[in-house]
Amino acid sequence: MKNTHTKTKPDGTQRRSGAVLRFFAAGALSLLALFSPLCAKADINPANDSASFVIRVLPQIDLGVVVDTSGAAWIGSSDLSMTPNLGSQQRLGTPVTLTIVGNLNNQELTLSALALDTWTVDTDASATEQNALQIYALVGRDQTGVLATDADYDTGTSAHLITTSDLPVGQPIIDEGAATGNNFFEFIPADGAKYDDVDNMKVGTVRKLWMSTMIPSDVTVEGEQKFQITVQAVFGADQ
Repeated sequence: MKNTHTKTKPDGTQRRSGAVLRFFAAGALSLLALFSPLCAKADINPANDSASFVIRVLPQIDLGVVVDTSGAAWIGSSDLSMTPNLGSQQRLGTPVTLTIVGNLNNQELTLSALALDTWTVDTDASATEQNALQIYALVGRDQTGVLATDADYDTGTSAHLITTSDLPVGQPIIDEGAATGNNFFEFIPADGAKYDDVDNMKVGTVRKLWMSTMIPSDVTVEGEQKFQITVQAVFGADQ
């Protein structure tokens, strides 16, 4: 027989408190079970809950340099033609202007030379060779008031000697940030107004190209000798 507790009300009716308590207890347990983490269904395949994909961007990069020779001239000349004595050193009195163009703000330059007639480009700075021209270069600040001197070119060393290969202008990446150290075709800060950095140049940067030549003393052919100087823009992070 069930043990049901009753309680008599003042009006003579009875209330079954045990049944009511059991009803509320059962409801509470049902709610607890409903919201319990134990009842959450496990994901049988979590690997497909998300997915990803890759987009590829290959920007249209333009490297460039404009070479302006207007007004450039050797000392004692009105342009880039000269009539030197054998064994002499000739240098620019007015430099060539170089302007970085394109759309990449991290450009540097290379220099090379090509002989167009019977003489050759002298790639050995130790001594002038027969029928060979030594060509030295320095790239610096956009100014013409202070000329590059004979001593600036360090003739006798290869640091500023243009050859038939594309040689980088400025410091190698490992030396960048230091005032000096492998400053190829570049002035150093101690040169004052002539110096300006030539590494990692932005679009619109303007620099001046100064040159000096060592005319051979041993010549076996006559006639005009032409040399083509090539300035090329390259990605700064590659050199």
